[in-house]
Amino acid sequence: MHFLPLSFHRIYRDYIWGPPAERSHLRTLFGRKLPPELPRVAESWEIADLSPEVSSVVAQGPWAGRPLHQLLTEYRTPLLGPHATVERFPFLIKFLDAEQRLSVQVHPDEKTAACLGLPPAPKTEAWVILAAEENSRIWAGFRQSVNRGQVEAALANGTISELLHAARPQAGDCFFLPAGTVHALGGGLFVAEIQQPSDVTFRLYDWDRRDEQGRSRPLQIAEALEAIDWGQKPIFPVRAVPGPHPAAETLVRCPAFVINRWQLQQRTALPAGDLCRVLVVLSGTLSVAYSAGDYRAFLPPGECLLLPATCRNLLLEPKGKELAVFLEVHLP
Repeated sequence: MHFLPLSFHRIYRDYIWGPPAERSHLRTLFGRKLPPELPRVAESWEIADLSPEVSSVVAQGPWAGRPLHQLLTEYRTPLLGPHATVERFPFLIKFLDAEQRLSVQVHPDEKTAACLGLPPAPKTEAWVILAAEENSRIWAGFRQSVNRGQVEAALANGTISELLHAARPQAGDCFFLPAGTVHALGGGLFVAEIQQPSDVTFRLYDWDRRDEQGRSRPLQIAEALEAIDWGQKPIFPVRAVPGPHPAAETLVRCPAFVINRWQLQQRTALPAGDLCRVLVVLSGTLSVAYSAGDYRAFLPPGECLLLPATCRNLLLEPKGKELAVFLEVHLP
């Protein structure tokens, strides 16, 4: 069984920190028409497979209308190649549009999730900054060594952010957040998020925020304190290293995923391999041609494409004179 590249319908999420549609970066930068029934569009899930009920649906081609979860159940090896033993699709690919600050939070690693009686759902993630207002901030990692008592005291008096390292992000920065890192995404930021397939988040502090009905969101302080990696250091933007091609640099390489960022100027063959990969276009328009299936697609900014393991001999090319900048994500 040989698959063509797969694109999916998006799953939009409304959270209190997201902007209304008219101010959404998804509309202003990517030109999307957003669902009118959502008062805010905080997240766009591009490719997801968290459960049979929360799974991206193929948008076009011979598999249109089929959930990714179902395809993986039936065709795991053609899709995932040597990583066919993983339980579910290994990535959750999102865009986050933060008009306000997100909560101060932490995600568990696999060991902590098991200790708390949760499914083995670790959540290591990375943010690639696409747009940043001048005074935007990211809080990630402790400024210096702290203990549980200091964190509990800071939570009691609302000063937890003072214990965290604060960075001023710029477009193009990448922040790598291993599971167990205390962090918060500040307002005025639009990011691409690559993460493990988990939606488990423990909130430590939500800036004393309340919704339109005067309600505060629930916190999970006890669980968060168990999930914190107490040895974590301040989180700075990653330093890219040379990637698999002269046009590519590697932003992150960890057990959970590899993220390469390409800046493509001319037609290029994607390096051969039998890996399942995801392409995430950030700017410019990327042409993807697959001779084995007589397939060709033009991907504008904000488009994502899943390349099954059986898709080899792909040709990538920027459309026009503008660079095509995109992320290539795969398992190590």
